[in-house]
Formats: sequence, C-alpha cells, structure tokens
Amino acid sequence: MGFDAFDAVVIPDAAYVVVVGAIIPVLRALKRRGKPFGIHELDTTVLRPDEMPYYIPPERAAAEVLRADLLIITGTTLINDTLEGLLEQRKPGARVVVVGPTASGLPEAFFAAG
Repeated sequence: MGFDAFDAVVIPDAAYVVVVGAIIPVLRALKRRGKPFGIHELDTTVLRPDEMPYYIPPERAAAEVLRADLLIITGTTLINDTLEGLLEQRKPGARVVVVGPTASGLPEAFFAAG
C-alpha cells in the first residue's frame, strides 16, 4: 500500500499524452511536466481553469486520441462502455494505461486484450 501505480508510468519527454477523464493526480503530474497534453472529458465542470487549455472538445477527440503516444484512461470507461472504442481509435504502438478503482477488477481481461 501507499504506492501510486501512476508513479511507475514512464512518460518519454517527447510523448504526447491524452488523458481520458479528469484524473486529478495524473493531470497534476502532467502540468508539472510542462509538456503538451490533452484532456478528453465529457463534463467540463470538473476541470479547473488552468486545465481548460488542455481540454479536447468532442469534435477533436478522435483525432487527438489517434495522435497520442500514451493514453491514460479512467476505469470509468468500463462502466460507460467507451473503452473499446478508445482502444480501436489509438494509433499503432501507442501505450495505454487504465487507472482508477474500476480498472483493477478484472486484470486478466485487460492482459488478454493486450
């Protein structure tokens, strides 16, 4: 306990990251990193004013997901049935990290899906 899985995620300096969902510790770390990234979030009221410049509007979401070198996705996508679509939209070779309490329920399914 006391270990944040995100701490184990290595983000290459030149990587473009897209965060799906307002995952506060991830957003905080990416802002400290000082590199461009995007936030794909359906409810903009959960974003702070300093996070709005990173907001990806729905009409740009598919293009930004395809552009990402690393996708950090909230486990909530399992509940709202959007994870598979996001995975299909990613560019070949893009890394994917699914985080949050809903992400750890069925690890075998994630490993089987690659």
